[in-house]
Amino acid sequence: MKKPLSKLSKVDLRDVWGHEALDFTNWLAQKENLDVLSQEIGIEIKLIKTEANVGRFNVDILAEEESANRKIIIENQLEDTNHDHLGKIITYAAGYDAEIIIWIHYCPNVSRIKSTGCHALTLNPDSLNPQVLVEWASSRTK
Repeated sequence: MKKPLSKLSKVDLRDVWGHEALDFTNWLAQKENLDVLSQEIGIEIKLIKTEANVGRFNVDILAEEESANRKIIIENQLEDTNHDHLGKIITYAAGYDAEIIIWIHYCPNVSRIKSTGCHALTLNPDSLNPQVLVEWASSRTK
């Protein structure tokens, strides 16, 4: 049986998800979307809460790896990375004692990723100019 194919096209992320917290975070937090992310990075992700408080800030998604009882924080950023989000990620990880950090963002600074030793997954086949990149770090040793 032949499967229909369609053509990939680049879209502005803000055309799909106008608001990061209200649109993208809620979309990603749906079980079927977290399941896809889980399969892609090889870490079982179970949602605990969206917009979970850490002091006066909110982590986009607080989750856990159930089999290992480890906390996961997911920070979404529909723009280029910046120090503000990096500082918040550190705050969220400390506040929830997270062992796995996932940072989903647009237009990554690839040299920074290589220097930190983070794992990276490009969600666009054009690896020279990725639209969305998923980075994750874990204290788990293989």
